[in-house]
Amino acid sequence: FARNILKSITLAYKDILAYFIFYAIAIFSFGAIGSIIIRLPSDTPYDPMQSDYSNFFQMSFLMYVVSSYDTYPDYQMVALKVSIYYYIFWITFIFMNALFFINIPNTFIFMSFKKFRSKQILIDEIRQQTSLVLSFICLG
Repeated sequence: FARNILKSITLAYKDILAYFIFYAIAIFSFGAIGSIIIRLPSDTPYDPMQSDYSNFFQMSFLMYVVSSYDTYPDYQMVALKVSIYYYIFWITFIFMNALFFINIPNTFIFMSFKKFRSKQILIDEIRQQTSLVLSFICLG
């Protein structure tokens, strides 16, 4: 049973790879937009490892962490204390992540997996029928 599931997953690798590429593009795009839009005044105290919004790679990592909803309000608090308008950026990302970046691509991956899995089930049923017919022939 597990071998058939693993085989179905490997057959759906193109969809899984396309999803990872799409998700990386979405995260890096919002990371680039965030690193351009969000600017902190020089006198704002912040942790450079947690809230360095001007660095593209740090911002992309922050967007990835926020996309997993792991530390949702923590990474945004410094920017939100500076300006309430940064809510628009964060809420837009969270909304698009919840509705578009995760649910829709996962549905396509599941449908692809289900298609390959149903083919595997059909092939297994045909093999079982053939084996059963051959057993009755051998008995007869």
